[in-house]
This record gives sequence, C-alpha cells and structure tokens, in this order.
Amino acid sequence: MASCGEEKHQQQHWIPVLKPFVAPNAIDLQNQALQTLATREGGVTNQMFESQLRDFLDCSSTLTLTSLTTGFGLAVSLCGPADKETKWPGFDPRRDKVLVSSLAPFVTHGSVKQVCRRVRKVDVDLRTFNVSLRDLENKLDGRTKVLVLTLWAGAPLDWAGLNRLLDQHRRIHGFRPKVIQDCSQAMGAMYQDRGVAALADVSVFSLHNTHHLSAGSGCFLAFNNDEMFQKALRHRENGYTRGWSTETPNDDFAQAGPDIHLSELSAALGLANLPHLPKQLASRRENWSVLTEAFRNHPCLETQLVDPESVSACFVLSVRVLQGSVDRFRDHCHRHGVTTMSLPRSSSSSLLSSQDGPGDAFHVLSRELVSLPVGWWMTEKDVRHVIRVVCAHFRQDEKEK
Repeated sequence: MASCGEEKHQQQHWIPVLKPFVAPNAIDLQNQALQTLATREGGVTNQMFESQLRDFLDCSSTLTLTSLTTGFGLAVSLCGPADKETKWPGFDPRRDKVLVSSLAPFVTHGSVKQVCRRVRKVDVDLRTFNVSLRDLENKLDGRTKVLVLTLWAGAPLDWAGLNRLLDQHRRIHGFRPKVIQDCSQAMGAMYQDRGVAALADVSVFSLHNTHHLSAGSGCFLAFNNDEMFQKALRHRENGYTRGWSTETPNDDFAQAGPDIHLSELSAALGLANLPHLPKQLASRRENWSVLTEAFRNHPCLETQLVDPESVSACFVLSVRVLQGSVDRFRDHCHRHGVTTMSLPRSSSSSLLSSQDGPGDAFHVLSRELVSLPVGWWMTEKDVRHVIRVVCAHFRQDEKEK
C-alpha cells in the first residue's frame, strides 16, 4: 500500500516539457512497410517519407539518415571539394575553420569535432539566444569555410544580418562560407514567409521521439544545393551509383560509403506522424504566445526575442531568470507539477580548448536560462497553471526578502 506521501505524488498532475507522439495509424503503416520489405526491394517507405518532407519544408531535396551525429558529420564533410565555377575554394578539415554556435547541443559540437580539427565557438545574443552577429563578424576570416548555426528553441536566424556578413566576406575573401543550420528544434519555423530549410546550404533536422516530428530516432538533411545532395545520396547508398548516376555510368560504386539509411519502420512512423504536425505547431505557437505575453513585463524574467519577420517552431519557451537562484526556481516549478530544462552542467564548451571559450553571453545564459513547456499536449488550464506557478515563485521570493 502506498504511503500518504506516495499517494499524493502519484496524484500530482505533471506538465512535461517534452513528450513523444505516436499517431493512431502508425502500426498500420509500419505493417505495410514490413509487407513491402517482404515483396520488393527496400527503401520505398523512406522515399515516400522524403518526398513528403520535401513538400512540407519547401526545399529542393531531403535525405533521411540514422542519427544526428551522422547527419552533422556528413553535412560538414560535403563542403570539401573546390568548385571553380562557383569560386568555392574547397574545405580542408585539417586546416580550415568551422564556426559553431556556443548554445548548440552537445551532439552538434561533438559531431563537428569528429570531422574537423579547427572548431571555434561563436557567442550568443542575450535577447534572441541565437548566434551573435557581432561576435560572428569578429571571428570570420579567410580560413572560415563553414558555419554551423543553431536555431535555439526553433527561432529562425537573422538572415538579413547574416547575409550582409556573408556578402561582405565574399567581397573581402572571394567566397561565401557554407551555412549548415542546426534545425533540431526548428521543424516548421519560417523566415519572411519561407521555411528555414530554404535558406541555408544544408539544414539538419531531428527525428528524435521527443522532437517536433518523431520517427523514433534518426534525422534528415534538407538541401538547396543539388551537388551537395547528390554527394550525400551517393555516400548514404554505400557509394552505389548504377542506374541513376550519369557521372560514372560504368561504375557500380563510384566512392566508398557506409550504410546509414533510416530504417523503413522509422520512416513509416514519421509518415504517420507528419500529417499531425501542422495542428501541433499551431498549439505550440498559441501556448508560447500566451506565456510570452504573460511574462512580457515581468521584472524577474526575460523571454526569448523572436524577429517579427520570423515564425518560431516554439519547441519550448526559453526565459532568463534575472533574480534569484535558477535551481530554486526549477525546484519550485517541479514541486508544483511543471517540468523545466536548463543547460547541462557539463556544457559542450568542454569539447573545445580554453582559448576558444564560448563567450561572455554564453556564461550569462548558463546561469540564467530555463525552458518552460509549450507543447501540443497542454490544455488552457495547463497554460494558466504554468503562469500561476512561475509568478508565485517570485512573489514568495519577494516576501522572504
């Protein structure tokens, strides 16, 4: 028999910050995928999934892969060969420099670090939590070939400002660095009425079971550069080219490549979940807007600033706790049924040497940043509860002072 305390704990209504979603027809689509594997060559479900992802994102090509680690490593490696026609000088992973957002998740930094020797961090903006364009401008030089930039909590980058820097770099150094977007939290985000996947050379999206679109695991790359897409496709297909490549018509295998396909069962789960995404995004955005408005003028909180020309994917609502202890704030939320997230104690900055530290703004956010739930699973009552819990914490702190 449960004790009184245990019984109270079991009755607590929890509002999770992340929650998996599985569509009701997922099992049916996975059964169809299994039948397809038994009667014909595999890959059909993945092709259908990639086609629907391409239509949803309005990009030229998509490619599903086994994991985010594989996705980021492959995306950076695709920047390698020089191209005289586009004046791309090529990317040497031993000598050239990759700039990465300091708030990028550990998996992003780790994946890039496995491929490149010279990885440097760019500090963040204290209002948007995305890359600081001022710090980026200071760190761009002739050896900077690739930018890996995170869309924090699904908020798009300032592409107007970023393009100005990239154009300036081309005038000075003769080329524009390649841009790889970390869109792990940004499925459905838009900038100036365009999906964010249409803006960068390559965008990497997560298919983790607690992200916007779940396939159980894995990721996919979205391309606006056909040459990079063809190289990635050859790489994923074990280097196999017979029947679809005109570059090497007499070769079955034009290059070496691993087996990094997303499984057909994962693709089937993604296909089942994708039609539900627009409604879920609308719910996230509504919850995010209500919470942002409630905390807009709060003296102890500062919410993430999103460009008015952008539409965030609203993965979470990230706020700076300006007064008091973040740990105490999170503990108060937890005791009242509201789960939160903060930056991990062993931050990804430990991957890089001390002279390439993440920057002053990163250190501020590492002490102040907390993310609150805005998910599709939240009711109006849940949203009101989050507001009450957050405001009650600071009233209690004020009384104790």
